[in-house]
Amino acid sequence: MGHFLKVFLSGIIYVLLSPVIALFLALYAVYCIFVFIYMAIRNLIVFFSGGNPLGDLKEDVEAKRILKEREEALLNQPQPQINNYYGTIPQPYPPYNPEYGPNPFENDEPSNVEEESSNEEQDDEEVNL
Repeated sequence: MGHFLKVFLSGIIYVLLSPVIALFLALYAVYCIFVFIYMAIRNLIVFFSGGNPLGDLKEDVEAKRILKEREEALLNQPQPQINNYYGTIPQPYPPYNPEYGPNPFENDEPSNVEEESSNEEQDDEEVNL
């Protein structure tokens, strides 16, 4: 008889508490629907704005911080001066040696190409005579 009363009383408690349990489940379902709608809209906005809808893990945040520090360190380093394609600094001309004849780079007079060509024609005529 003791077992029967235990089962009977637990059944009565469930019958009396079932409206409260049903109300709780209905309110929980409404809450879940609102959370679902809110999260869907929020994730769409975050996704289309270029963010990560799931959020960043702490490892991702740490990795981004390390990469940013390295990039800033590289940007703050002085850059070497490279003057030409091959990466070498051009050397000045060696000093002029008078043994090689007149210095072609110290000619103050601009040369007239037309005069030189007419002089060559005259030289050719003299040779033909």
